[in-house]
Amino acid sequence: MREALILIETHPWGCPENYIGFERDNEIIQFIRFSRDQWLIDVPKQVGDVLEVYQNDSLNTESVRRIVEEFARRGNWRAYCNLCRVKIEKIKPCHNSHANE
Repeated sequence: MREALILIETHPWGCPENYIGFERDNEIIQFIRFSRDQWLIDVPKQVGDVLEVYQNDSLNTESVRRIVEEFARRGNWRAYCNLCRVKIEKIKPCHNSHANE
């Protein structure tokens, strides 16, 4: 947890590496840092054969810290962000060309 909070404080912005993410129990939260105190949260969620993506692009650093702490503790991290569904797309199945060999 301490490493995650340090990463949030020191994470760069204005470069291609401005993305960080966390995964727990098949749940993913991802953050993109736009400036010193402006972040986007991106939450992909698979529902059957559909991928839904939820976002909020108006988070500050304190909110990101709180979300990550609650996420790690399995708390109600969603209470600290107002997620809106921004994309829905059908997941294309992978076909293994060697499956019938």
